[in-house]
Amino acid sequence: MKTITAALVIFTSCLTFFFHQTNNNSCNEIFSFQEEPKEAYDAFTFLTAMNAFPNADIPADGYAKAWQKHLEILGKPQQSGLRTAWQNLGPNNVGGRTISIAIDPVDTAVIYLGSASGGLWKSTKGGIGLNAWEYIPTGFPVLGVGAIAINPVNHNEIIIGTGET
Repeated sequence: MKTITAALVIFTSCLTFFFHQTNNNSCNEIFSFQEEPKEAYDAFTFLTAMNAFPNADIPADGYAKAWQKHLEILGKPQQSGLRTAWQNLGPNNVGGRTISIAIDPVDTAVIYLGSASGGLWKSTKGGIGLNAWEYIPTGFPVLGVGAIAINPVNHNEIIIGTGET
């Protein structure tokens, strides 16, 4: 009886120690993530190189020169065709974030758009115009349309996938 009790105590102690170590390691792995300083530096270097193109770096007086050029352009009188007011080309009847697009291979003026929160939309005007888009009911309570495929054999048949990735 003493042997069984001693074995049970040792077994329970080993299990407790094992689970304690496993839980501590997983918690440490989950909560100890830290961004490496090099990652932030690499991102900053990439953005600087992108803004400095074609040079290797932005000159010390580059920002001041760019601001002066901006003020110079802003102060010039308007010349025909250079600075005009924005004109809304549409659409007026749809808004939100577009997450998928498909263009009909037979008639490129037919475009399907999937929106994140507004379902499926279709344009037969190449998407140009104030009311160029019409909502296409799917028959299901669909919010986001994340994928659109046009059947290559019958371009009047489309397949949509819902959700986002």
